[in-house]
Amino acid sequence: MGGSTKQWLQDMLPSTAGEGGFLPRFLIVKEDYKFQRIADPRRHMNDKQRSELATQREKVIYDFIRLIRINEGLIDFEDYDASDTYTEWYNTFLPDSGALAPFAARAGAHVLRLSLLTAISCGRQSITADDVRCATCLYDYATKRLAEVVIPLSPEGKKVTRLLEVIGNMALSGTEIRRAMRNHMGSADVDRLIGDLVRDGELIFESDTKLYRKPMR
Repeated sequence: MGGSTKQWLQDMLPSTAGEGGFLPRFLIVKEDYKFQRIADPRRHMNDKQRSELATQREKVIYDFIRLIRINEGLIDFEDYDASDTYTEWYNTFLPDSGALAPFAARAGAHVLRLSLLTAISCGRQSITADDVRCATCLYDYATKRLAEVVIPLSPEGKKVTRLLEVIGNMALSGTEIRRAMRNHMGSADVDRLIGDLVRDGELIFESDTKLYRKPMR
């Protein structure tokens, strides 16, 4: 587990980062909202709270080691409901055809691994339907967050990402978008990107004059 910034990841990852099996081994979590930071949390605790925190840490470490040691051998679906839940998701899943295609190609195995880890973390010896549903939600989340890291790697991708960030959840006219993007690219480039995004379905016209982003599932 590690922490960094989106910009650092984009600078450090090669343009081929999404093509292999490297990134699918990670679950990327992005902070959407900033909260108040505390320089030294221990100074905000009394002796009892520090003792409780130390006890809780020891318990987490013990539980983690126990889960690793007791879970060996085959772990299968608990029943047909769990198996059918995974099968239904697998058969209806629509893989990405763009920059995240290599990641989506491993979706089946990824969801199975997340289902397995969810079951084990709950102390179960089999995978339930709830574990599968939890795994698919985690996969959807990881895909959306990964898109923010992988797709903007190229100069063109960074322009597209910036344009979509400018639009956000608003409906803007072409003039308003060009004005907001004037420090990043010329009007001709803005119009070209808008045309590409409209054709791809990422942007949708509202009342023939304003554009807004396609709602995410």
